[in-house]
Amino acid sequence: AVVRELSDRPIAALAASIKAWSTIVEPLLEPGAGCVIPKTEERAITVAQLRKVKEQIERRCTAEGWRAWNPKKGRLEDEPLKPEQVTLYVVCDKVIKPATKVKRTSFVELVAFAPQLPKWFVSHWWGEPVARFLRCIEQHAVDHGLKGADAAYWVCAYANNQHDVQCDIGGDPAATSFMRAIKLAEGRVLTVLDENGV
Repeated sequence: AVVRELSDRPIAALAASIKAWSTIVEPLLEPGAGCVIPKTEERAITVAQLRKVKEQIERRCTAEGWRAWNPKKGRLEDEPLKPEQVTLYVVCDKVIKPATKVKRTSFVELVAFAPQLPKWFVSHWWGEPVARFLRCIEQHAVDHGLKGADAAYWVCAYANNQHDVQCDIGGDPAATSFMRAIKLAEGRVLTVLDENGV
């Protein structure tokens, strides 16, 4: 019995990895995607890639009973989230980190084919619903005539490696990935606010 128990552990881990791949990672990827982008400021995310994240939320949130963390209570909320309520905090926990766990990369490196230079740097609040954030980005792209690779926005959660954020951000405030991305976007900063100005 002991021998069987030990031999079943690697099989169970492999099965969990395969399930995570088919549930989380595979639907996010275009064939051949995935690359190393050493410069964090060159890890912008396109509108099309953001839409894939939204598709993950719509497909998995209700089925898996996603719930938000309540820091005041020190626990998960009792009520499950609806897809339109999912924030970037939840996406980081349920999509970004699991999808990039094996390679320990940024999300953009998982879904890109090559460096993606930002046209715009995005300043926003992680607590806003991702669906609302995406609608703002989509409207901004339309308003500015951005399509395809031109609709590339630098968003910290997707650009920075969430398994080692400090490595991508750095210590000198003037040399952070945020400042380098703003410079690469030629100073173009899009601020996304909710209806309450947050």
